Amino acid sequence: MTNIGTRSCPIGGFFGVSVYDQAGQLLIATDSRTVDVNPEVPAAVPTVVLATGQTASALLEGETGPAAGAPACPAYTAYEITPPSDSQSVRLPSDYSLCSIKIHPVVSGDSGGASAG
Repeated sequence: MTNIGTRSCPIGGFFGVSVYDQAGQLLIATDSRTVDVNPEVPAAVPTVVLATGQTASALLEGETGPAAGAPACPAYTAYEITPPSDSQSVRLPSDYSLCSIKIHPVVSGDSGGASAG
């Protein structure tokens, strides 16, 4: 997300994420939120202050294969993203199959906090 306003904007927490099938049926809503890189040292959820034109993002991850003996992961054609502390969502097309999804907290920049490489 990019701050298109004229003032700095604090944002923190987690995006809401929902995924839908071709018929528009909800398949998965965000079922896990994580801040722990090291389970022995829980991390705080950061607050990012975005100046005009700055971007924030979050890493979305999921399981692409089912657990042993479970049915195949569902295919979905759209996902809906809701910014933290907001009620307006954006629906985006998709062609992924995931069995579960996990969202990380909002960070500054457009990488979602993932390291390059």
